[in-house]
Amino acid sequence: MGECCVMYVTDHMLRRVTAICVIALVSIGISAAAPADSLADAPDSAPVGVPDAALAGACADALAGETNLALGRNVTASSVFSMNPNSSTAPSSAVDGDLDTKWLSAMQYGQEQWIIVDLESVYEIHRCEILADYGDRPMSYRVDCSIDGLEFSVFAERSFERIDGQSHSPADEPYIDTGRKIGRFVRLVITGVQGGMTSARIRELRIYGTESRDPVPPEAAGVSFSGRAADTDERQERQHNGNPILPGYFADPSVVQFDDWFYIYSTCDLAPQPVVWRSKDFVNWSFTGVAMPYMGIWAPSVTRVGGTYYMYYTFDHQIYVAVSSSPEGPWTSNKLLVARGDYDCWAIDAEVFVDDDGQAYLYFGNGRCFVAKLADDMVSFAEPAVDITPIHYFEGPYVFKRGDIYYLMWSQYGFQDPRYQVHYAMGRSPLGPFEYQAGNPILRQDTSIHITGTGHHSVLNPRGTDDYYIVYHRHEIPYVDGTHRQICVDRMEFANDGRILRVMPTHTGVGPLGPTEPAERNLALYRPATASSHSEPAAGPELAFDGKFSTRWQASDATKPQWLAVDLGATYLVKRCVLAFEFISEYTQYRIEVSTDGVTWSTFADMTSNTRVIYPLENTGEAVARYVRAVVTGTQTQGRPAGLFELEVYGDVVDGGDSEQ
Repeated sequence: MGECCVMYVTDHMLRRVTAICVIALVSIGISAAAPADSLADAPDSAPVGVPDAALAGACADALAGETNLALGRNVTASSVFSMNPNSSTAPSSAVDGDLDTKWLSAMQYGQEQWIIVDLESVYEIHRCEILADYGDRPMSYRVDCSIDGLEFSVFAERSFERIDGQSHSPADEPYIDTGRKIGRFVRLVITGVQGGMTSARIRELRIYGTESRDPVPPEAAGVSFSGRAADTDERQERQHNGNPILPGYFADPSVVQFDDWFYIYSTCDLAPQPVVWRSKDFVNWSFTGVAMPYMGIWAPSVTRVGGTYYMYYTFDHQIYVAVSSSPEGPWTSNKLLVARGDYDCWAIDAEVFVDDDGQAYLYFGNGRCFVAKLADDMVSFAEPAVDITPIHYFEGPYVFKRGDIYYLMWSQYGFQDPRYQVHYAMGRSPLGPFEYQAGNPILRQDTSIHITGTGHHSVLNPRGTDDYYIVYHRHEIPYVDGTHRQICVDRMEFANDGRILRVMPTHTGVGPLGPTEPAERNLALYRPATASSHSEPAAGPELAFDGKFSTRWQASDATKPQWLAVDLGATYLVKRCVLAFEFISEYTQYRIEVSTDGVTWSTFADMTSNTRVIYPLENTGEAVARYVRAVVTGTQTQGRPAGLFELEVYGDVVDGGDSEQ
């Protein structure tokens, strides 16, 4: 029982708590031995700021068998005051049991701050206790729970309430909220402090509950869970239906629909080889090799006029136009259209718009926004570009028409800034004037669900519908530096007067936008995984088997070989493996191995000389196996760690083998 009490306190409180616990044990008739000096040396009073009542309460919890589920767990936070992970103000200080430390966020006046605790298993959460450090100033906050760390529901919410209606310090007595929620992740969102909040100041976040007995579907169990995959079409159709919609790091998406195909043209982050993505259903995407005019181009935009495709793109801070007879290239006649210094802006981010009457316009510019009518040849201007820069403009202009309203849209802030966001204005002509609307920005970050850097978008209106979707990029999760961007899509809706309603960025996306084939069962989905190494908890091996492109396995360093293995849970006739490597627009050299016992391995596919750049990257064959392993032997860019967004395995049941072993 004494050990249980220690779980609730810090080292410097140990003797005081031990004394209280022994007294409590004796009072209920339980004998307990303790070192003599542990009682003799116990201080007469608790450490400063820790009332006897709090210690007695902690001991009472221990006697009652309660455990602080948050103690010592992994945490993430919206911001930190110090970049030193060992600082006494680090996020981990809120779950270390020490009242002399606290999580202190960066000083961001008036902005919400949050901290998330990973309980490492799913619990039925009954009570949360929060010890803040705002003196006698009450705070407003919200406690949320989540099974997967992405979609949260509210457990409790307060608005500037004092504890028990009194004015005593929240640092001396916790806020206590009770309820019932199933979750693995608990998020505390500080929404305000009376008198104004400069930073979050949380000494302790304590969480109590019991291990959940409710069945948790594997698809809801989050990025680190492994469970038996249900053999249903519905389950499999949900694979990759969420955001981001593509594996890899891509940005500045320009989406178009040509005939029965959707296409996405984009910048490729951290790799010089851009690709053209295509899909019939907006869920299952593919590309076949490098298809852009040059390496290292960015923000391409494509339209079709009279059976010819025109691509407007940026290269070396100048705007070019290329021509092709196919939406996937090859591209020729690369002509310089806007040279550096031609206009009072950075000559980047060209986006083409063709009006109902067939007249084409080109919008472009960083710092200032310009528009020009394109000549009939589509590779020159009919007249010089004019400045139409709206307020809050930075880059990424985009224009579309709905009814008789023209919408000019753009991004504010730099692309690496978590605040990167989308604004719009409305007008009656593609040349303006455009009127800035209330309700801006219409797309921005949501740090409560880890979504930042939402911008440089395009708009999709599937042919024959009045449905609109905004296709944009966001930063990788967790955010590092804003140079690993990923493409997402969410629904965009309008008010009756034509104004665009606020778009809430999501992890779920929109699902299929066209006919889709019944999905095959991915045998590796949510199965237990191991690896030769991994770089951080957010890049563990299980993340390559969760059906999400927002997570990935990454090896700890660039040494090769590195391997990733999955236990299918039963023996199957493996027929096909599909790999989505982290840097998917570069080639990776690898080998697929299979095993029935996890000890002896044989080669299923040898791609150690691979130079193909293609997705999906499939290997076929036939082998009886329970374990499948991908061994990465080389990468196109030297110095890159091995990494996989997803490793999928397909095959048939072996007679008598479709059961857990």
